[in-house]
Amino acid sequence: MQAVPESASGPRRKEPADPPRAPDASGRSDGKHPVADPSSASEQPLRYEVTGGVLAVRYPEKSDPVRDAVVYGLARILGYIPDENFRRYPNDRGSVSLRPKENGPGHQAAGTEVERGQWLVVLPAPRRRHQVLAFADAEFRARFTASEVGEHDLAAALEAEARYQIGRFPTRTYLENDHFRQDMWTHPVARAVVDRLLDHFRTTGTELWLDTDPDVQQRWEHNQAKFPVATTVRTQTRGADPFNPVGPRHIVPAAALKVRRPYRPGRPLCETGQRTTPVRLGLSTTAAPTCTGCLRNFERILTAHGETLEKPPPEPVDTSDQARPNPDETVDLADKLGEGWHLARYSGDADKHRWWVLHRDPERGYTREAGYVQQHINLSGNKSGWFARFRARKGLYLPVDAVPAGTQHRPGSSALWSSRVLAAWGVKARPGSKTPKPAWSRRRGRSQPAPD
Repeated sequence: MQAVPESASGPRRKEPADPPRAPDASGRSDGKHPVADPSSASEQPLRYEVTGGVLAVRYPEKSDPVRDAVVYGLARILGYIPDENFRRYPNDRGSVSLRPKENGPGHQAAGTEVERGQWLVVLPAPRRRHQVLAFADAEFRARFTASEVGEHDLAAALEAEARYQIGRFPTRTYLENDHFRQDMWTHPVARAVVDRLLDHFRTTGTELWLDTDPDVQQRWEHNQAKFPVATTVRTQTRGADPFNPVGPRHIVPAAALKVRRPYRPGRPLCETGQRTTPVRLGLSTTAAPTCTGCLRNFERILTAHGETLEKPPPEPVDTSDQARPNPDETVDLADKLGEGWHLARYSGDADKHRWWVLHRDPERGYTREAGYVQQHINLSGNKSGWFARFRARKGLYLPVDAVPAGTQHRPGSSALWSSRVLAAWGVKARPGSKTPKPAWSRRRGRSQPAPD
């Protein structure tokens, strides 16, 4: 419970502090607000001061890697970005500014600046951001009553800062650097984060950003064993940073090869000698390659050496576009759109003035749904042009504009097609602005009827 601050009307009255609750699995003492505040040196058991529902963290007077990391991690948990300010004057001990994450153009909210030696106090606020205040040591101890809590409450804040410092795309080489054996990383909580990631690399051999399929991985290992020379898989990076993978994973041979053309050692199979800018390669990984050019040349070299590439099984046929059976009415369009194309109308489509564009595909073995055409009824109740919609995926139909010359219902308007058959042709062909009008729809003599 928060103590009542002193007011001008009389002396301040302190209320008894509520007993601290046992923290839950997330490192929170009250089930809602994380508790973290070391008040002693980092080499000693870390302890915290909490005042009932109020969270108090002291920013150490002298720079301490572990205690500073706890303050920064707590700020990130609460939704703030900590910015450490450099010392401006010889007598200035330094400070940290906490600014909200949603700061942006036009939303520059004022942050809270906490100087060294001050207390960072978090006041819980239901249904909105917690209020963060800074108090000097004497003012804090005069306003609040404190009780100590065990050191296990450190985990939430310190682990949050450790994960932030590691970044989104860690690698085994990066985490084995000496940087992760000093400063804040000497604490067991931060070190446990690094050890868990290194254990992942040792057991799987795959970088964290890779999402590999076990079947694909096993198939690649079998094919890699058949290759005439040793190969490695390396990621493509942007710039000189090996920890910034942006491209596909390439196959890199360890020795020179020549099948139709020479393949240089240490360079991807997709890279030719005429390439002016070499591919920037990053760290090696045991994951399967994804570069289509490397895989194509890999298969070509295996075939030349009498080996067969193990390929994935054929994917099952997607029949989600199969048309409904037993239409009420059909119109054959084989003479205009080609063999197997026709229009169909089901129950309820007559009231909507809608016709489905169907195609009997001999390769798939069923009638698929290509889209539909629908006649437009204007505000006067009169029938005008036709809308055309093609099937992009299940449940999604996108419009096809009448952009070829002479296909619009009205000049200068591409939303409506001039006829039902032309709209069905648009669903099939999805023409562009330079696509010519089909020959069967061009102007005929007076004795020849126009298409529907």
